[in-house]
Amino acid sequence: KDCVASSHSWACIDPAVFIDDDGQAWIFWGNRECYYAKLKENMVEIDGEIKQVNFEGLAFTEAPWVHKRNGKYYLSYATEFPEKIAYAMADKIEGPYVYKGILNEIAGNSNTNHQAIVPFKNQWYFIYHNGGINPDGGSFSRSICIDTLNYRPDGTIHKIKMTTEGPTGD
Repeated sequence: KDCVASSHSWACIDPAVFIDDDGQAWIFWGNRECYYAKLKENMVEIDGEIKQVNFEGLAFTEAPWVHKRNGKYYLSYATEFPEKIAYAMADKIEGPYVYKGILNEIAGNSNTNHQAIVPFKNQWYFIYHNGGINPDGGSFSRSICIDTLNYRPDGTIHKIKMTTEGPTGD
């Protein structure tokens, strides 16, 4: 059985699980449309109905990723093609999500881009890919990259400065 009724076969790709502060797990996924659902405690069954994220801004392509900081939910996702990473913010996991902008532009010679945003030792990091390791390998090559991610005082995110060195520090 398909995970959602859709007019195309890629609707159920790129799952990402987010566990909220209360321990509740949620799953987000999709291609062209972004879907989400609450997970049961076993984390393999959906608890309730599947819902679609509706937000204005650049169209959702794929690769949803949710993180939370200072009580705000951030939904980042790939948009357009070649792909850039955009993001939206909400006060609740269910939204509504408000588009805030582009996090990073097209990553080198890679047509695709997927991301993760994680904290480590009091710093947030943006993990993504480009085609840097194999520049002659075609536009779908994926070389992992990591750079620092910084927030403004209002909670919005500065655009990522893509580097070839990655973060520095201890």
